[in-house]
Amino acid sequence: KVHANCGAAASVLQDCQAIFELEAEHCFAHLLQAYALTQLGRAGEALKVYARFAELLKASAAFHYLRALAHQQAGGAEDRLAAETAFSLALELDPQCREALQARAELRLAAGNETGSRGDREAAERIQAARSGPGLPGLLQLLDDLQRACKPK
Repeated sequence: KVHANCGAAASVLQDCQAIFELEAEHCFAHLLQAYALTQLGRAGEALKVYARFAELLKASAAFHYLRALAHQQAGGAEDRLAAETAFSLALELDPQCREALQARAELRLAAGNETGSRGDREAAERIQAARSGPGLPGLLQLLDDLQRACKPK
């Protein structure tokens, strides 16, 4: 998680390889791998990893947010629609996911939906203003939520 939060995607991939040697189907390590692949511009590979865990993690806002980032990076018209849909799913599950609001606002603005973009930006600002006290930074909180979602119930 530390390497992911620092933006050290290549180190994340190395860490994941070491984990896979111990436990080949380690859910959280696969998702960290997918996040790192997205950061390295390998969105297609990341989306394949996310697809493997879609059913297991369908109730995780963090999962949908990270999957949306991969779709957004892939960049095709269908991927942009899939990204907006995944950001919206994340927000249905966690309406306080400021990161998903900010990302969806950018996506909507790029698509010419200024009203939707403005609404998302304003909601993200309200959430940010309401947050007080210590807490994990955005990405670490998302990864923490995702790690909890990977654990069997």
